[in-house]
Amino acid sequence: MWDSFEPFQKLNIQEFNFKPNRYEIWKGGKKIDFGNTTQIITNREKQTANGTVSVVRFADTSLHSELKSENEFDVFITSNDRLQLVKVPSSGNGDNNMGISMFKMTIGETRNHTDFDSNDPYCCNLFLQNGQIAKITFSFSSPDKMIEFYSDGENEDSGLEFVFHSSDHIRYENGIKVSGPHGGAPRAIKVEPSITGGNGLTVTLFNTDGGQANVQMAPKQMKIQSADNEKIVLIGFGTDQMGASFSDYGLTVYHNEGKLTKCVLHMFDRNIEIEYLE
Repeated sequence: MWDSFEPFQKLNIQEFNFKPNRYEIWKGGKKIDFGNTTQIITNREKQTANGTVSVVRFADTSLHSELKSENEFDVFITSNDRLQLVKVPSSGNGDNNMGISMFKMTIGETRNHTDFDSNDPYCCNLFLQNGQIAKITFSFSSPDKMIEFYSDGENEDSGLEFVFHSSDHIRYENGIKVSGPHGGAPRAIKVEPSITGGNGLTVTLFNTDGGQANVQMAPKQMKIQSADNEKIVLIGFGTDQMGASFSDYGLTVYHNEGKLTKCVLHMFDRNIEIEYLE
């Protein structure tokens, strides 16, 4: 069912974005809670005084009593049917936990004394199917519990679709405002499920001056990086037919209780941002 790996191989930390649609919480071998969630789980590197760690972020505030919003892990290793982000303290309130004891025997200690909070996991497991993350679980020691997050395999970004009509815009280069607003420069930003039939979204910018919709920015392939109660962040991925990277582009969508208020187009390779106003 899951992709398999040669166990106990240390890996470099890898960034990922995973959008589950449901979760389950288990204690003592029994499912004690379950529900739906649409908040993305992300992983990024972070430099600390003790070296590079992995930071797994989770934005669902309704579950922060069960899983912290930011969770640091020290090493990234393979197991038979999963990839694992792990932190193994030399001592602490998890000393009697079977999972932590197993990691001490197999990979050794990764940090000094640590007392875990109830929402602080010692391990994050990634389960892959055909190279794509299909499930993420978190293991805890105090108390001994597990939270599992599932994706049912559909295009995780397909639910986002809108056209934002902008009356004007402001251009920034290297963080400095260089032009705008212009007293009226209508544009339209269209976000829709991938027009090529693959995963992700298609973002297209139109010049609507004079009542005509002319393409100003050719379609860019993007996916959701993060989402919260104020904004949705999209980042480009892959390349176009000519080999140009979509990762040079991004879009931040600001909203107020679901009503779009502005969009900011990012051109990362040129350090340019264009803020499209309502």
